[in-house]
Amino acid sequence: MYEEAGKIASKARNLGYSLLKEGILYREVVEVIEDFVKNSGARLAFPVNISVNECAAHDTSGEGDERCFEKGDLVKLDIGVHLDGYIADTAVTKEIGSRRYVEMIRANEEALRKALKVARPGVQVREIGKVVEEVASKYGFNVIKNLTGHSISRYELHAGLGIPNYDNKDKSTLEEGMVVAIEPFFTDGVGYVIEKGEPKIFRVVKKGRVGRELLKKLEEEYHGLPFSKFWVKDPKLSLLCREGALKAYPPLVEKSGGMVSQFEHTLIVGGKVTTK
Repeated sequence: MYEEAGKIASKARNLGYSLLKEGILYREVVEVIEDFVKNSGARLAFPVNISVNECAAHDTSGEGDERCFEKGDLVKLDIGVHLDGYIADTAVTKEIGSRRYVEMIRANEEALRKALKVARPGVQVREIGKVVEEVASKYGFNVIKNLTGHSISRYELHAGLGIPNYDNKDKSTLEEGMVVAIEPFFTDGVGYVIEKGEPKIFRVVKKGRVGRELLKKLEEEYHGLPFSKFWVKDPKLSLLCREGALKAYPPLVEKSGGMVSQFEHTLIVGGKVTTK
């Protein structure tokens, strides 16, 4: 199932990449990808992330959002697809109409390729991070140290094991059959992200005393996976957040305002890369 989800995620990523052009609305790309995944018989494992320039992750779009891509934008497109809870997660970066960040993109892709080769059964996760940071340093970039890759299990996008983008001394090892997303982020900034802006992505984390009917619906619909505010137009969302029943995910922005690139593939350890 992971491999089938990976095939759909790869096609969705490639389709979305082809749409990233000057003057195109963010929401148009999101809507096309959402329709493609649905028509492929799968579901999104999280809202399509379209994070631009210094924004590294957790931005999305939908009805009423009139933002469009501009020349010089550095766009991260991050897509998760699942089939019955079996998730594939993949991301790509594209520069719109200019070539200022060609070297960052190439270096980031190189880091992902080398990290995937290192990711074998018995390898400590610190070794993967070491390889990623070595490539970044070689080209004069920093990794984002507080964003990581992650293990994946059924209906769990982040299943407990972090895959660092530098040698963080973590001696945890990859095991045969484990599913992991390798996810290097590069930047010309200081290499640290902070939360900034209005959250558009949420996830159910516990029971609540208010909005119980809505909360039950969200649990049944998304099984604990993240969802977009554009999918659930209900004023009770804010109440559920205040009560702590929902976790909000504001956009993550590079602390110094540096530009950010990202590439990601999902790997079955000891097996194949599912999202190439």
